[in-house]
Amino acid sequence: MGEENSQGAEPSKPSDDQTKSQKRDGTETKPRHTENTQDIRSAVIVAIYTIVIFLVAILSLLAVWPRNSNELAMNATTTTRTVTFLFGIGGPSGVAMGPELILAATMVLAGVVGAGAFSLYAISLHLGPQQDFDKAWTGWYLLRPLVGAGLALIVYVLVRGGILSVGADLKDLNFLGFTGICFLVGLFAEHAMQKLNDLADTTFGKTHDESSRSKTEKDQGAKTATESVERKFDELLEPTPDGV
Repeated sequence: MGEENSQGAEPSKPSDDQTKSQKRDGTETKPRHTENTQDIRSAVIVAIYTIVIFLVAILSLLAVWPRNSNELAMNATTTTRTVTFLFGIGGPSGVAMGPELILAATMVLAGVVGAGAFSLYAISLHLGPQQDFDKAWTGWYLLRPLVGAGLALIVYVLVRGGILSVGADLKDLNFLGFTGICFLVGLFAEHAMQKLNDLADTTFGKTHDESSRSKTEKDQGAKTATESVERKFDELLEPTPDGV
């Protein structure tokens, strides 16, 4: 006998509205993925992995967080202090860290926390209301905390060095300001990559292929617009059915 649901009827097939989505102009896009048992199993594994990374990053962030308001100032002259991490990482006596190392570690951990928060949000969204989690994205979820950490460190160095602008005066940014930026970098890694891509284009210039492709797209757009105007003009010149 075929597989039946609790009502005793055969499981219904997903409707066209569930499997396909359409753009506003009526053209069909890629069919919507319908999750299966393997997808759910992958989602659970990824969720557990992300929760562990997320909690470890938060606890580590609290371990290196400044202990008083003086340490929150970027230009504060603080001495080296010993930081004790989770699970005894660095030895039972902790790790001796200077203010710059503490600052860099905080930025990296903030990127991991931001990336973890976004991953947990995405998993709950696709596994819950949308029910379209795809196991093909497993690698993306596994690597996103590392991407968030790396991008956070890169953006921090570029902003601290005055190379990258974030819409705020550098002298007005303190410890909390930089940490907030790195949280955003982890949350919106795609936006950060686009910002870095724009910075690379400005600094090094676009490649020859990119410049040629951009010119070709502009020429094609101009040609299409011209043809559209000419077609519309011909329609206006066509005689009406009455011969007027």
